[in-house]
This record gives sequence, C-alpha cells and structure tokens, in this order.
Amino acid sequence: APPLLTKLPQTQSTLTAVAVTFAERWGSYSNQANFENLRDARELMSNRLRAQADAQIAAGAPKNAEFYGVTTRSLGAQVITLDEDERNAQVLVSTQRSETTASGERTGYTGLLLQLVQQSDGWRVDSAEWQK
Repeated sequence: APPLLTKLPQTQSTLTAVAVTFAERWGSYSNQANFENLRDARELMSNRLRAQADAQIAAGAPKNAEFYGVTTRSLGAQVITLDEDERNAQVLVSTQRSETTASGERTGYTGLLLQLVQQSDGWRVDSAEWQK
C-alpha cells in the first residue's frame, strides 16, 4: 500500500472520493445536453473553477447537427501531492472514456489531473487537466 500523505486517513479518502465523482461528471458530455456535465459538477468546484464553468455555459455551445457524446468512467484515483497544512492537493484520476458519434463509438483511457483546494465547505476542484 502507498504511504499516507496525510496525518488524517479520512483526508485521503475524501480527496479520492471528490476526485472520482468530479471526473465522471466533468468528463461526460453531450453536445445536446446544454452543459449538463458542468452543472452537475458545479457543487464540487472551487469558486474560481465555478466562475470559469459559468462563463463557458454563458458563451454557449457550438451548434452541431451531428450527435457527439462522451461518457467517462473513473477507474481509480491517487493522491499525488498534499501540502503540509492540508489546504492544497493534486489527485490523478484514471478514466475510461467512450466517445459516441453518428459514425460509431470508440473507447480510450486517459488520466485527469485535478488540483483541489480546501474551502470552508470542504475539498473542491480548482483545476482539471486531461493527460495526453
């Protein structure tokens, strides 16, 4: 088992639970759902990321007649870093992503690197970056 990065074991469990849930919501998208994925993930976002998501929703989605959708499933998460005062953390979530278009479906695997911050209401995702 990997060594605990925290004095409180529940911190690591909380971080991975938030990360796994966020990754599935953030990464599942349909061009016909009007940013429902961002709305679903909103409660897990920091104030900064929530403002970015709100701006993206306000800008609107590109209009595309052909269906495009992605379903993301979290396969696991690992806490990469946790600062000493336990206010900032980095978590890597392993995901399976299935893309569906009018011409078919394809499945791939990728990581989602999340930066989390401790806010007054708990751990929140501050940034999300898909790994190549």
